[in-house]
Amino acid sequence: MAELGRILEGKYVYLRDVKEEDLPEIIRIRTNPELSRFIHPINPDLSFQINWLKEQKKKEGDYYFVIIRKKDDKLIGTCGIYNITSDGLECEIGRLVSQGKPFENLETLKLCYEQAFGIFKVTKVHAYVVEGNEIVINLHKRLGYELIEKIPKGQYSEIFDVYHFILYSEKYEKHTLSILNKVLYV
Repeated sequence: MAELGRILEGKYVYLRDVKEEDLPEIIRIRTNPELSRFIHPINPDLSFQINWLKEQKKKEGDYYFVIIRKKDDKLIGTCGIYNITSDGLECEIGRLVSQGKPFENLETLKLCYEQAFGIFKVTKVHAYVVEGNEIVINLHKRLGYELIEKIPKGQYSEIFDVYHFILYSEKYEKHTLSILNKVLYV
């Protein structure tokens, strides 16, 4: 079963496995037109989402989290670590949809990186960013991701052209982590 079974805790937010009772709020966030411009549309039917979550939890190497703001214990978004390769050396971090503040979203990424690089011991984190999502494209570049390729619509995504980025563990340890710590905690 693909549940982490523990909380990933930061100073501003914590991540925990998605529960069925989270789904109405997740549907609200993921169908918000402003927040969902650069993500694949979902079926907003609650029973559909309950079934999707049950199937997702059966998948090995697919972790789906809610983001909870610590100061008010409010669910502010989702993220995930998934597509972990059979050798355990690579994964994807994404599914980040959040109504949180920028520092909360950055800390969410940091918690995912800590899990992926520090606990799972992956050497590469893949990210796929929709063309036009300039804020996230620029963020990935500043964090040290390497742009690998532009993938045309119909290959990775049926509806978007996407950019494929990779963050290597060495770059994370020597560059990304210090940037995140300076921005978040200094």
